[in-house]
Amino acid sequence: IAAGRLVFVRGGTLIAQPIDPGSGRLPVDGVPFDAGVPFASVANYAPVTISASGVLVYGGAGQGSLAVTQLTWFDREGKRLGTVGVQGPVRDPALSPDGRAVVFGRVSTSGADLWLRALDREVEQRFTADSGVVNLEPTWSPRGDRIAFRSGSDLLEKRAEGSGVAQVLMEGGPLKSPTDWSRDGRYLVFTDQGAKTSLDIWFLPRDSPGRKPVPFLQSASNEFFARLSPDSRWMAYASDESGRSEVYVRPFP
Repeated sequence: IAAGRLVFVRGGTLIAQPIDPGSGRLPVDGVPFDAGVPFASVANYAPVTISASGVLVYGGAGQGSLAVTQLTWFDREGKRLGTVGVQGPVRDPALSPDGRAVVFGRVSTSGADLWLRALDREVEQRFTADSGVVNLEPTWSPRGDRIAFRSGSDLLEKRAEGSGVAQVLMEGGPLKSPTDWSRDGRYLVFTDQGAKTSLDIWFLPRDSPGRKPVPFLQSASNEFFARLSPDSRWMAYASDESGRSEVYVRPFP
């Protein structure tokens, strides 16, 4: 709410609704600003913000999964240093632990595949080739020899050089999205959609074969973007428990 208006997204359309903050009444109908504004229901997020003086900034049409983006280097002060590869519908870039390669998703109308780019040689190779399947959200192992990723609703793992067949870690059910791999290689952290609990945080022990996934946090709220501390003693994650997305930290495991 700013400048006497409530700004929100309804069905992909950005609307500015005049409102009387004192009475809570709506004196007139809302005015549609733009259609095609993306909204992420998982994180309860829309790219919209408004200043106290009424200046509105938002991401409009063309900001969806097929939006043209560019991998870009920045330093710690925010200075733009250069670009990587060509522009396109690129998503979910992840740097290798040694910083010599980047894996990223390239989205099309039929799905999405992962590509691997050697930064020192500027050479790209296709990492997945599954027609009609969405392969995204790659996460490197701490040694940089394997990459876990989401393939459809399954959780897979494949050798980083691209050889061999991907190993299925978990399959079936809702989407399973890997978010982190512990520095010691023992735990693979992922998000899963619970039947009664929305998005939850789980981890898969990797230090012994046959281990089953373990729930870390299950609640009526959405928990996502989980990351382990370098010593694996803490888990940082986002949650909409308060009504908006905020960052929390809990001891692990």
